[in-house]
Amino acid sequence: MPTQLLDGFSRQYKKKLVAVCLAVLLCLNFLLNHLLHLQVHTQGEEAAAEISQLSAEAFATRVSVIATKYGFSPLPIANAEEHQFVANDQTVTLYHESIWISHGYILIFFNLLSIGLVLFVHRWWFLYGKAESTSHAQKPVALPGPTPEGQYALFALIHWQCSTPEEVDLQLHFQLALVKGVGEFGTVAVKYLASGALAVTVKQIGATKGMDLAKQMHEIVYRVLLEFRGDLSRSKVKLGACFYQENKQQTQVYQSAKSALSIAQNQVWQHIHLVHLTELLAKRLNEDGEALLSYLKAGQFSLFFQPLFDFLAEDVIVSEALLRVTHKEMGRISAKQVMQHLYTPEQFQFLDRAIVKQVLSVYEQERSFGKVSINLHISSWVDSQFIDWLEGQITTSHSGAAIGFELSIEEVYQHGERLLAAFGRLNRLGCDIYLDNVTQVITLGRSPLAELVKAIKLSYELVHGIEKSAYRKRTVKQIVAQARSLGIPVYAVGIETVAELSCIKGLGVKGAQGHYFSAPLQQLADIH
Repeated sequence: MPTQLLDGFSRQYKKKLVAVCLAVLLCLNFLLNHLLHLQVHTQGEEAAAEISQLSAEAFATRVSVIATKYGFSPLPIANAEEHQFVANDQTVTLYHESIWISHGYILIFFNLLSIGLVLFVHRWWFLYGKAESTSHAQKPVALPGPTPEGQYALFALIHWQCSTPEEVDLQLHFQLALVKGVGEFGTVAVKYLASGALAVTVKQIGATKGMDLAKQMHEIVYRVLLEFRGDLSRSKVKLGACFYQENKQQTQVYQSAKSALSIAQNQVWQHIHLVHLTELLAKRLNEDGEALLSYLKAGQFSLFFQPLFDFLAEDVIVSEALLRVTHKEMGRISAKQVMQHLYTPEQFQFLDRAIVKQVLSVYEQERSFGKVSINLHISSWVDSQFIDWLEGQITTSHSGAAIGFELSIEEVYQHGERLLAAFGRLNRLGCDIYLDNVTQVITLGRSPLAELVKAIKLSYELVHGIEKSAYRKRTVKQIVAQARSLGIPVYAVGIETVAELSCIKGLGVKGAQGHYFSAPLQQLADIH
């Protein structure tokens, strides 16, 4: 049987299965209809027996009562069928509503129950049906690794915007579906990330199969999620992938896939973006990274500040520092664009050191203008030497109470244990920690890590156009309720319209930042 996208059935087998189910259901309906007619006939015979024993004087008053007791009428009525019964050598004529009218509710309930049972069995098979190859199911789940010589591999990051049932084991769920669906391409490894994304590696695949594989993986994940949310649009499922050969730096592979995912998420119609990490591209990426770092070393960059407004205080409570590099060909480019061309921890840490130094320099000149928050790369957070350096910089500048740090919730999920010590050290200096890019209810609970969090910032994707989405409204309401129980305020990012602002206020969000309030400003004094 050829491998299929969802449940392993061939299309021909599916059609036969549907035909068989319909035939069985039709036969059961005829059987039920026959049983109901037998019941009506038995009741009619009992009614006729009682009526035949009535005296002439009691007949006129009692016949209607007896007939009604058994569901019949002695006189013709609309939509009724005539029945004749013989009892005690007498013929009694009674009228009864058509079975489809009198017992229609039974027939409807029976059909709905039958259809529901068929769907349940089909769903059960999909969730727990045996995979085509048990050896595939036992493969260790891992992020991208080196491939055998002469072979290619594809590493994909898949993100979606819809809720999934808590009772379903998503790791096993997606692994079964993907092993069935793309196992013919090569060896499949699947990892469901705590952030709600999916990481998939397929090894030992043909050199020309990259895009075909990416498209099929996107279709599989979409079909799986469609089972949870029937109105899900394909535009809500985005896939970014890196197609690579052996001996590639795994940091480059991961960053290439992450950049591809970011490109797909920023496109309305493009749901899949594939990057081919060839030798030439890998060399070009390294060259681009070094070229951008040369701009930083030459001081050809500046900081802008995006203010965050608190609704109750009606004032700015913190300003997010945004890096802009002055490129000779592309003009000013953002930190996110710069990071797409950096691939080693040393490059990321050089960028972070430059940002921290510039923020502290600006703060030294404008100490009276509130707090500033900084985004650092995860490679800096997990490096103890960088944290030592950062702690020294903040201590020397006496700026702890005025500096905050933002980190994506996805990174916190993946590196929580290693981040706890760094957060604790900065917290003792008076620094605030903000969880950024939150898209769903966080799962930190009342852990020591959660106790160090100052605030939660909702992602732009969750907030943008929220007034048109009941699902996103419900998600934000759940996040706000959970954060309130932890004593943590929730803020929104990327507010651009009055409708968005009005909606998040009604959902309990405490503040927001975005172009509706102000574009990023180059001077802290301009904000206040």
